Amino acid sequence: MPFLWILIALIIIASVAFVLGRQRAVQSAGGDSRKLHSLPGFYGWNTAIGAMVPSIAILAVWMIAQPIIVNMSIAPMITSVEASDSATLGLVLSNVTNVSEGLDAAIAAGAITDNEVAALNAETDNIKGLLSQVGKVVGSDITPEILDAARASRDMNATGTLFKTIVVLAAAIAGGAFALTKINPDLWARNRVESFVRYVLITAASIAILTTIGIVLSLIFNTVKFFGMYSATDFFFGLNWLPRFQGESDLGILPLMWGTVYISIIALLVAVPIGLFAAIYLSEYASKGVRAVAKPALEVLAGIPTIVYGLFGDIIKDASSAIYGVQAANGVVLITTKSGKKNRPTKFTFNSFSSIQEASNQLDLMNASEYAVYVNETEIADGNNIPYPNINGFGTGTDWQKKLFTQAPITNYTFSASGGSENITHSTSASIFQQEGIISPEKSN
Repeated sequence: MPFLWILIALIIIASVAFVLGRQRAVQSAGGDSRKLHSLPGFYGWNTAIGAMVPSIAILAVWMIAQPIIVNMSIAPMITSVEASDSATLGLVLSNVTNVSEGLDAAIAAGAITDNEVAALNAETDNIKGLLSQVGKVVGSDITPEILDAARASRDMNATGTLFKTIVVLAAAIAGGAFALTKINPDLWARNRVESFVRYVLITAASIAILTTIGIVLSLIFNTVKFFGMYSATDFFFGLNWLPRFQGESDLGILPLMWGTVYISIIALLVAVPIGLFAAIYLSEYASKGVRAVAKPALEVLAGIPTIVYGLFGDIIKDASSAIYGVQAANGVVLITTKSGKKNRPTKFTFNSFSSIQEASNQLDLMNASEYAVYVNETEIADGNNIPYPNINGFGTGTDWQKKLFTQAPITNYTFSASGGSENITHSTSASIFQQEGIISPEKSN
């Protein structure tokens, strides 16, 4: 059973345990919930926790241990790599995992069957092509031993997943049943539930603290390594920031600091007035209804890291590109169009516009006679005979710029109607825009 299905099954079991625990608590008190130590809901939550905690713990341990055990089991099958070469062996085992997952994806997509997987030949069959069809790219070649190891990995993972599903669901049912047997009117269900919540919060806080410590230590170690390769003086006082992957980078931090300060100043010039005016409005002028909605909304927005807004902007840009095409690759500006006004009679408007466009700043080119003179002078300078002894017969020739470009009209006609009543507004407009090109149609084909 897939991981998501297992979670859904656990949620269902916990929900059933909650209902049964609540009902059993009321029944144990003879139908009078006042005789219970805690509210009936706490007994239900205590039973649900009893079902979820052991099953989630087993599931977490199993998901960590299963890949380790599978890799340890298939490692002896990789005879082309010495066991002492752990780095290379790890890469090969990662490749085996990719092939195994790719075969599972191919079977799920209907591209191949289990029997056909068993009959695959790494030397004659295009296994990499098969896996690429289902979106699984394998970089290195698939040798017979990698294919055999991938088959073994699939079998062990399938068996492990089956037992994992059985054990986890059985633990959830057993935990919920055990919690049900402990229900009685004197059970301190509320204290147990609140203690569990406290431990969850302590665990979350500990993870956050340990994560922060890990980030700080990684920064310290990488900083020491960095300044072992690059001069601290150039880094702190350099005026150029020019990283190069091939080496010889200029990594002065001052341009980055100035960029940060510059962006911060612009952000403050925008954010401080808007934030100040918003606070004054909410505290002094906004109604209770507006304040009840706007204040929590602003607090939620303020708690979102700015990088999330940047990612959201990229998503919007990608979505706009999908809708509007390549022209929207750099984003789309959405403009609110005009709308009608309340309690106004319908107003009809007609506008027209016309203009002429033409090519400006045309090149000042030589005519035919001038060009003949230029060529003759060039040949004389090179010691050759003149190619055009009679230049008077050339005349002015043809001005190809005038032949190519022409004046083109632009016309635009717009008709609109807008208005509205107390409850509805309307605005409708239609436009005809026509613009011809400055290149003559007969020259553009």
